[in-house]
Amino acid sequence: LKQTDFDGSFTYSDVILVQDGVARTPELSIFPNASNGLDFNWAIQGLLPNSQLEIALYDLKGNRLVHQVLQIDARGAFTGRGFEGLRLEAGMYLLRAQNDGKEMTKRLIVN
Repeated sequence: LKQTDFDGSFTYSDVILVQDGVARTPELSIFPNASNGLDFNWAIQGLLPNSQLEIALYDLKGNRLVHQVLQIDARGAFTGRGFEGLRLEAGMYLLRAQNDGKEMTKRLIVN
């Protein structure tokens, strides 16, 4: 913020972080859902900016098929495309993400 006095002199105020006080609720989405098991995308928004995201994919027996730790950008978002080298068989899977003590889980259906 620039403040100009009547004599023409001016000063700039310090930059401060202002938060709106609204708690962010992370949202996890998978698309398309149902998928062919190879070509699907997932996206998460509302995360803590510049933090780490832990993401895992489980089958319904509880077996962890994938586990990754990813870096979140300054917007608090991340978009992924499937998981490299993994082709899922027909069935239902759980995609679980954790960030800043918050956990999200979505079902992925594979035809």
